[in-house]
Amino acid sequence: MAFENKGFNADEIGIDSTIPGGDFQIDKEAKDGQGMPAFLYKADRKSSTTSSSQDMEAGREREAWSNPIEFLMSCIAMSVGLGNVWRFPYTAYRNGGGAFLIPYLVVLFLVGKPLYYLELCIGQFSSYGGVKVWKLSPMFSGVGFGQMFATLSTATYYCLLMGITVFYMFASFKNPLPWQFCDDSWADEDCADSRNNGTNSKFSKSAPEEYFVNYVLNQASPDVGVDDGLGALDWRLVGCIAFAWAVIFLTLARGLKSSGKVAYFTAMFPYVVLITFLIKGATLKGAGEGIKYFITPQWEKLAEPEVWYQAITQCFFSLAVGFGSTTMYASFNRFDHPIYRDTLIISLLDTATSLMSGFATFAVIGHLADRLGVDLDKVVTSDAGLSFITYPDAMTSFGGTGVQQVILFFFMLLTLGIGSAVSMVSSIVTIICDQYPKLNRIIVTALLCGGCFLFGLMYCTPVSVNNICDDIEFMTKQRPGYYYQICWFFMIPLSILTIFIYKNVNLEQLSVSGYSYPTYLTVIGWLVTSGIIIMVPALGLVYAKKVGSLGNALKPASDWGPKDPKVRKEWEAFASEKRANASYTNLPIFGKVRMPKF
Repeated sequence: MAFENKGFNADEIGIDSTIPGGDFQIDKEAKDGQGMPAFLYKADRKSSTTSSSQDMEAGREREAWSNPIEFLMSCIAMSVGLGNVWRFPYTAYRNGGGAFLIPYLVVLFLVGKPLYYLELCIGQFSSYGGVKVWKLSPMFSGVGFGQMFATLSTATYYCLLMGITVFYMFASFKNPLPWQFCDDSWADEDCADSRNNGTNSKFSKSAPEEYFVNYVLNQASPDVGVDDGLGALDWRLVGCIAFAWAVIFLTLARGLKSSGKVAYFTAMFPYVVLITFLIKGATLKGAGEGIKYFITPQWEKLAEPEVWYQAITQCFFSLAVGFGSTTMYASFNRFDHPIYRDTLIISLLDTATSLMSGFATFAVIGHLADRLGVDLDKVVTSDAGLSFITYPDAMTSFGGTGVQQVILFFFMLLTLGIGSAVSMVSSIVTIICDQYPKLNRIIVTALLCGGCFLFGLMYCTPVSVNNICDDIEFMTKQRPGYYYQICWFFMIPLSILTIFIYKNVNLEQLSVSGYSYPTYLTVIGWLVTSGIIIMVPALGLVYAKKVGSLGNALKPASDWGPKDPKVRKEWEAFASEKRANASYTNLPIFGKVRMPKF
């Protein structure tokens, strides 16, 4: 059915008010005939039979995956990353073990998987990265920019973890392992060798903990705070972090041609090590008690809001949603790529990996609890401590293969870090290159990695659901059902709003190792966070002024839609027919609104 450029009356304002095509036009007759505010008026758009992306305008074809497997492997490397192997076991450990699994799986089903599918769909449909994808509704383009800065800060922290991992990996070539015994150069008087079994009132810290805090991090005493200065750079960590950023740059230097090939290894190798550790850990003394703790629910924990908050947070980290990386990866797909199939594979694999990591980790925790003679909930003290204290300590019990196991473990962590960090940095590079297509991607990548490395040196011191469903139906030939529509429209926004309110109501002063950070640093943190949040309404109002009204700003931009001109023409006819055959209902203020169709 051909699209006809026809005005709409004011009572037809509704969720579905967007017709794909060209520039906005306000129907003057409808506007003059109604006494409602201008921003509520229906915006129509001219028909357009041609479309070109900015890449094409710049004389450059947009990158594409060499084959569908590279996309799948890249998504696996991104989602099955540090969030699963490093963060999930600790989060489960601190929130009741088996009690955490129930809210985590519920949230994964109601929030994580639907949001992951939505991000992949809009990326593949539009062929845009995390900022330009908001041409879907330019009013909210600030979300993309805020997301970009949040992703950038997370990437610098992930590279810190990669740097520490590199430090440990090279230190692991020594035999005996340097953290097996207390060394006077970094150990305190209350340090206990890893070989000591049971508890002793004389000792309060293990050798691995002292090694991590005093030698690797060179952490200042709790009596010395930020007010006393940041101190000198630790050039050992500087070198390790520089190495991590160099690896990321080399992975991204040739775009998808290089990162797609690296993804085969970063996606598959961690499973070899995880399965090895799961088998080895299950044979250790006390492992059974640890695994039992992991799978036994503590039902009273389900009534604690903190457990649900942690479940939602972990879900976002685990699947890597909300960072823009999934949208970016999907934007390089063919328009007709079977995205739903990949969503099922990745989400199931992500969940299985988290559970596998949990079993392997709790087996080790059970062994350490048995060896040290302490309760299971007293073994691990921090999230970083799980990877850099607990695991290294347990591996001293592995006998003759301990050194090799340690090297493999830290190399696995490095591989996971590469998969996670590459996706984050790549999403930012894509945003920049989408905005400025003529820029050299290699130079942009080099400058971004270099800038993030310098920023990271501080670590070295002590829209309408109907429209979206129509677009997905056109692309995949299958319309999303009740499950996805309810999750997108209700469950996901409600969950995000709830955890935002909960976390701010229960905000506590930040402290590390007994040292409470001064108030002015909390204020600085809030200023940075507020700056990111303010981008959303600020850029939205700027765009609304540009297009004449808030109503127009909420509509998709003129060049939103498939990039291929032939496909776009078919999409316009499809969307026009959908809206012509849709059912409507009258709502107060909004007038005629299109009803959902399942």
